[in-house]
Amino acid sequence: MKVNWTSSGSKLALAAGLVPSPSGLGGSYTTCDLIGLFQNLVNFGFEIAVPLAIIGIVYGGFRIMTAGASPDGEEAGKEAMKTALIGIVIVFGAWILISTLLYIFGAHSSLLASCGRVTSCQPIQ
Repeated sequence: MKVNWTSSGSKLALAAGLVPSPSGLGGSYTTCDLIGLFQNLVNFGFEIAVPLAIIGIVYGGFRIMTAGASPDGEEAGKEAMKTALIGIVIVFGAWILISTLLYIFGAHSSLLASCGRVTSCQPIQ
């Protein structure tokens, strides 16, 4: 099955590196390309989540520092930091789970060496 990507949104995603270039004969997408797409989306989400978690932790610290004698401000800061840490743990856990599943289904890469990027891909038979 050949997929024709003509919309401007898909061209933008292809240019941004989220959607891999077709690797099949005649410019068609293969199972390997689908695995690469999932891996790119997971890595993109992880790259967004880490800075957001850092911002949340810094914001929580700022709230605690500026709370003064107000227990409500200190509690709000602690809650912001706790929420950011729980969020990054969830995202990191999801990243490990999905990277492991991608490895099982054909995206053969070293998780720590290449940070989850596909280095060689074999289609599922």
